Amino acid sequence: MRRLGILIGAAVAVLALISVVVFVRFDVNSYRPRIQSEIEQRLGRKITLGKLQLKLIPPRFRVENLSISEDPAFGRHSPFLKADSVNLSVKLLPLLGNKVEIGAIDLQRPSVEVVKNAKGVWNFSSLVEGRHAPPSGSATGVRIDGNLTLHDGQVAVTSLLRRESRKVYDHIDMTLRDLSAGKPFSIDAVARISSQGGQKISLQGKAGPLSEIAANRTPFDGTLGLKRVALDGLRNFLDAPVFARTDGIISGETKINTENGKLTAVGSAILENVRVNGLDVGYPIAAHYNLARDPVANVITIVSSTIELGAAPVFVSGSVNLQPTPAELDLKVVSEGASVGEITRLASALRIAFVPGTTVTGQMDSDLQIRGPVNNPTLNGQVSARDLQIVGKDIPQAVQITSIDLAITPKEIRSNNFEITSGNTKASARFGLARYTTKSPAIDFALRSVNANLPEILAMARAYDVRGVGGINGSGTLNFDIHASGPVQSVRASEIMKVLNGHATMNFNDMSIAGLDVAQELASIAGLKKPAPDTGGTDMKHLTGRVVVTNGVAQTNDLRAILSVGNIAAAGTANLVSHALHLRATAVLSKEASREAGSGSIAGVLLPVLANSRGELVIPGIITGTFENPKFEPDMDQLSLMRLKGMVPTSDNPFGVLGTLFGHGKKDDTKPPSQSPAKGLEKFFGKFPGGKKR
Repeated sequence: MRRLGILIGAAVAVLALISVVVFVRFDVNSYRPRIQSEIEQRLGRKITLGKLQLKLIPPRFRVENLSISEDPAFGRHSPFLKADSVNLSVKLLPLLGNKVEIGAIDLQRPSVEVVKNAKGVWNFSSLVEGRHAPPSGSATGVRIDGNLTLHDGQVAVTSLLRRESRKVYDHIDMTLRDLSAGKPFSIDAVARISSQGGQKISLQGKAGPLSEIAANRTPFDGTLGLKRVALDGLRNFLDAPVFARTDGIISGETKINTENGKLTAVGSAILENVRVNGLDVGYPIAAHYNLARDPVANVITIVSSTIELGAAPVFVSGSVNLQPTPAELDLKVVSEGASVGEITRLASALRIAFVPGTTVTGQMDSDLQIRGPVNNPTLNGQVSARDLQIVGKDIPQAVQITSIDLAITPKEIRSNNFEITSGNTKASARFGLARYTTKSPAIDFALRSVNANLPEILAMARAYDVRGVGGINGSGTLNFDIHASGPVQSVRASEIMKVLNGHATMNFNDMSIAGLDVAQELASIAGLKKPAPDTGGTDMKHLTGRVVVTNGVAQTNDLRAILSVGNIAAAGTANLVSHALHLRATAVLSKEASREAGSGSIAGVLLPVLANSRGELVIPGIITGTFENPKFEPDMDQLSLMRLKGMVPTSDNPFGVLGTLFGHGKKDDTKPPSQSPAKGLEKFFGKFPGGKKR
């Protein structure tokens, strides 16, 4: 037994010595032309091999600077594939017989340029199209069968057909097993998006044999997987604006089968931790789908699909025609008893409707046909919602809609007459949107209420993100009848305001406006001591007036407010779109506030202030700026007119010359002005300061 061990050891030593001698004297580069010729025959492309080295453990040829040329029909000078280092696994015994049997090809950090030309043909198609190479090794003595592996590869894709920019996909590992001409092979590919959380895209399955007609007709049966891939990482990987302004984690699995170029895909995916425009949607979005694609017609058929927005399922079927640009849709979308809350949260995040932070509950049914280009389709069908309730941090009083029905045609979207309720306030409403597929849709909107309570009207306005009402609180009633009709750019409140018309009469009590201290502003423009402590805002005991709205501009000639420091009358305009103010006002301080602010003996000397016969200080002013940032300045023209006419207002009638200008004191104080306040003022004493007098 001992002798047998010695003999075996001696044999191994002799073989090792022979291997070392062969390795030292072996000229591996003498095989380079034959290996190069064999690969060129099999690919139908010119290739370049750099220096070869023989490595024994494991037995392999190490190749430097491999490159495969581009298809000449594409007229590009850059290679189709290049790699700095390639390992060719070889068998030793055939090598001693001057034959090369390559069992595996391993490319380290290769880069591949994939191009689709203007005719829709890929540059890799010619690698297999019409190639009838002789059996491997028949002419060159080099046989290639086995596995092809790419480690940490980079693939760049350019589509000249759609004139898309070059996209680079990085960090790709791929193994093709049992790769042999005319036979099926397996594929196992992984693209690692990020090392954090194991994010990766994977593809496993069986492919081949390679089609000699077209590469995209090669059969494939396998699975595409996404494992907790962050959308921002996916965008970077694809170098494309996928789910723009959306963040989240996507996972899923899709079974893919291709036969004669026709593809079917059945699977599901879920998007978690969804944030749109920086806002948390608050629920996962899941999709289950069964798709098919016809490569000849270039049409994707949605056999069936379900999109779940949290607990709100939406069923979609139909087709997407990819032949035209943009793609054409022909879809049917159905939902029954879907939760409105999930849909409106997504709409708020997309800034389509409702202020972010608003909570909407209710149920919705829909039956829609969607046809036309993907960027501007037409709709046909109906949508119904019921038991809607809207609340939020700025909407303490819930806004409710019992039911609303939308009739949708390719020409217009129109609602029924529905009722909006908040507390004891009810408003009747309707709306329509014509030409909604054009750049100039036309709105038709109406809203009417009698004796509406101020807090509840504010809740309705805040529910629809009407700006300029923040920080306003109080009680009282409002009668209004408004409508909007005309072309708009969207259905946002700011756009509807541009075509808003109607009138409103207000009678408010105990109002407060945060952030605007009227007493401080009056004292500042008059150069007086502030007549009341700083409260950080303005409290009004009473506010009355009538407002007429014409194309988004509100006009008044009888606005009157009672403050703790005195009475204020105002006339002028407020632009509901830009929030620009253009008002003339007269403030009559109470006797107590007048004594606190300063002596009546200074009135009319140097400061823009007068004193009436009751000892009340009168401060005329001009209010400009915006709702959010009003600006006060002395009204020297009004001051001069008071002196000229001897008409100094009192707390009982603070309008003074404003009352003369705008007809205050007539029997019908609520009659709309016959002309705009700005024109009335201009007619009486010229344009506002800075303009020319007529």
